[in-house]
Amino acid sequence: DTPVVVSLFPSFQESKCVVGMTYVDLTRRVLGLAEFLDDSRFTNLESSLVALGAKECIFPAESGKSVEYKSLCASLERCAVMITERKRQEFKGRDLDSDLKRLVKGNIEPV
Repeated sequence: DTPVVVSLFPSFQESKCVVGMTYVDLTRRVLGLAEFLDDSRFTNLESSLVALGAKECIFPAESGKSVEYKSLCASLERCAVMITERKRQEFKGRDLDSDLKRLVKGNIEPV
């Protein structure tokens, strides 16, 4: 069992959702990124979580708890993934370049 942590940034648009996802496999020391369209039941996300063996999911807290948000939480619960909510401003890309330089050895251009 490898401890895989996933971070999500969902963007809800009408009946679909664009999901930004990153993951880190702490045992294999692997960092991955993906962005994909998903439906209202988050079937693509569930497949990804099962394939990765994710144990925890970090995503931005939503104060209103919309229908889409509740559906996302239900999807995570079906996959037995621990939910960790963080402040929305912690998901900004402003420090991405410097953060990657600290995490990745060598040239970050391919990343």
